[in-house]
Amino acid sequence: MGLASDQQRALRDQNIGRLFLQAQRDYQRRALQKLHALGYSALSPAHITVLSQLAGETMRTVVLAERVGITKQSMSDLVRDLEAHGYVARAADPRDKRAALIRLTTAGEQILAEVDQVKRDIEREYTARVGEQGFEQLLHLLTQLLQNDNVDLRG
Repeated sequence: MGLASDQQRALRDQNIGRLFLQAQRDYQRRALQKLHALGYSALSPAHITVLSQLAGETMRTVVLAERVGITKQSMSDLVRDLEAHGYVARAADPRDKRAALIRLTTAGEQILAEVDQVKRDIEREYTARVGEQGFEQLLHLLTQLLQNDNVDLRG
């Protein structure tokens, strides 16, 4: 005999995958609201991901695309957007003249500093909701869960 419709609905609405997705969407919504309030209205979560990958590094577009898990064309579009806003710069790759190396500009580094502050603000908001011990436990459990599957926790 199958599950009752209330049980089926609860399983659909409260499964761990859906909760992870809702938590991620909530985090992104909060981050974008804060960044837009700071004047960074042209930035999307994808732009922030690219900037974060470039922190302290210079790399080719193809490497950025592999790290983020998108196509080279999509990454080229993101890099072009970021370059137009002055957040990244391209330079010729001395090992391959056909390729370009992408690096953060001073403005890009400034945005990452702002993003770090936004992350701390969101963590404070979540801590206020679940308590310091609850938040630390959540971080510990999520890290433990993801470390077991070779998930890159840097992104």
